[in-house]
Amino acid sequence: MEVHKATTGGEPGHFENPEEVEDNHIKHQLLNLKQESSAEIVNQIKEGGKFIVFYYRLAILAVSYQRLSPAVFIRNPEEFDFYRKKYNKMALLKGLLYFPFGPLPALKEIKLNNKGGLDVTGDILLNLNDKDLKNEVVYIRQMHTLFGHVSKTDLKYFKKTLLKYAQENPEVETIVVGTYINVDQNEEPPFCIGIGIKDKEHTQIEEVEKALYKEFRSFNQFIHFDLNAEGEDAEISKKFKSQGQLIYVN
Repeated sequence: MEVHKATTGGEPGHFENPEEVEDNHIKHQLLNLKQESSAEIVNQIKEGGKFIVFYYRLAILAVSYQRLSPAVFIRNPEEFDFYRKKYNKMALLKGLLYFPFGPLPALKEIKLNNKGGLDVTGDILLNLNDKDLKNEVVYIRQMHTLFGHVSKTDLKYFKKTLLKYAQENPEVETIVVGTYINVDQNEEPPFCIGIGIKDKEHTQIEEVEKALYKEFRSFNQFIHFDLNAEGEDAEISKKFKSQGQLIYVN
């Protein structure tokens, strides 16, 4: 897995792969707890409860960053509606200063929230214990969900660039896109691109990335995956293929 960052324009946020940093686990703050034990939380999840992360946006003039809320424990539709409206309002209010696009980028976060936000229940259950629960935090030591989908607008930009690349390079077999969601809530989730190709030496990542930066902002980050990876990288590539969005198959 490779992480590529722009070398010009806005300064990108720091990113590390938590699977490779033993003492620096991703941390989720927990919200809307009612002094339940971990066993009580599990029982409520069996009855339909979920931990949901909502999206919002922070904008400062020409720079706009996507942000993630704490993991909110949702027990019923009324609670979901309350927190959905709360973070939709934050998306608008904190995204208004984005010049020259105004609230338009924030509307992407609102659409994601309206569709249900990001369900991280699997990750929370894998790592939750009573000690962390008391402190209203959970450290993600084992990860169930690594990747999320991109917005409809970003998907259009990816298709515009990557489908052209696939047409010009018949060796390309598969292309998957997504976002790496297991970042701290004050970090921008990086974009992910997975390319499966017959001749691995043929893939020209620099060429692909140069084309992508014609559509995306210079501070966006891209993580690249070999979808035909073997050995240690095979498992994460398999997970990306199942959790990301397939946009091309030959």
